[in-house]
Amino acid sequence: MDDLIITDSKLTELMHEAGVRPSVQRIAILSFIANRKSHPTADNIYGNLAEKYPSLSRTTVYNSLRVLADAGLVRELE
Repeated sequence: MDDLIITDSKLTELMHEAGVRPSVQRIAILSFIANRKSHPTADNIYGNLAEKYPSLSRTTVYNSLRVLADAGLVRELE
């Protein structure tokens, strides 16, 4: 059985439903998390997305993760 890939359009829809503005960076971050089997760290997310999204900063990653967590779209593991 193939792994389920959650599309950016589905993630955008989920973000709208949760009241989160779906910026390019937020969609990329949520897609990165949603399509992984393991729980990535913020630094892991940044390291994997920074080349494709040159305007992405670690601060953007942390702030986006907070917004997504507050909306219930991701959970923070400590």
